[in-house]
Amino acid sequence: DNVGFVYSLNLENGELIWIKNLDVSLKSRIKIFDNKIFLVNQDNRIICLDIKTGAKVWDIRLVTSFIKAQSFNSLAISKSGNLFSLSTTGELIKAKTTNGTIQWSLNAAPSTFSHDTDFFKSSNIVITEEEVIFFASKYLLSFNLFNGYLNWSKDLSSTSIPIIDGNNIFLV
Repeated sequence: DNVGFVYSLNLENGELIWIKNLDVSLKSRIKIFDNKIFLVNQDNRIICLDIKTGAKVWDIRLVTSFIKAQSFNSLAISKSGNLFSLSTTGELIKAKTTNGTIQWSLNAAPSTFSHDTDFFKSSNIVITEEEVIFFASKYLLSFNLFNGYLNWSKDLSSTSIPIIDGNNIFLV
């Protein structure tokens, strides 16, 4: 919710199982993998909670932006359990879901000027077998899933989610 609460409810009867107050507004959709919950707060902190108890397992603190974004941060998890997060400053990271260890980090913002990072906008991250794809500012970007190297960049402006089908990407 907008004040940092995470709730776990019983699906059958709606009974509250646990509640966790993270003290800061949450700015991502919930992702679940391997009995863990993953979220990002407004300060670009990636938080991992135990799904059964709500206890914090680990967190990663990324650079915060001066202006707090009103949109959600992008968060995705690969089939092999790697977490990808795109912060409000344009930082893209790959981390292990098991312990939060950052495997690589890069700047996906068009420049490092504060205006570009304070007003950074992006789409959700889409993951293929070998790529991380998303819109950032005026570009559609493809990065190598394993090492973070830029595969390609196209000058296209959108914040919609790229749709991948076979060898094609569809955009609006």
